[in-house]
Amino acid sequence: MLIQKGRIEIQTDCQSFLNLVLQANQIKVRAITPQIASLSTQLPWTVNSDPADRLIAATAIVEGVSLVTADRHLQEAEEVATIW
Repeated sequence: MLIQKGRIEIQTDCQSFLNLVLQANQIKVRAITPQIASLSTQLPWTVNSDPADRLIAATAIVEGVSLVTADRHLQEAEEVATIW
């Protein structure tokens, strides 16, 4: 959106720019797998009621990693390990 609003200018198309940023920062993008999607619907509502946050929590659980978050609902959830 920053590109579309003219707040930043790049010398390439948006997709190429994003790929460069991901590569430069060694960021790996994970797909929403059927397992992650299914788990996000099975988590108790105490984890979080926001569908995007539930997908993020489910991804962390499936990937076996701790989630860095300031969201107190996710921090208090026993189902997902959090840092912060």
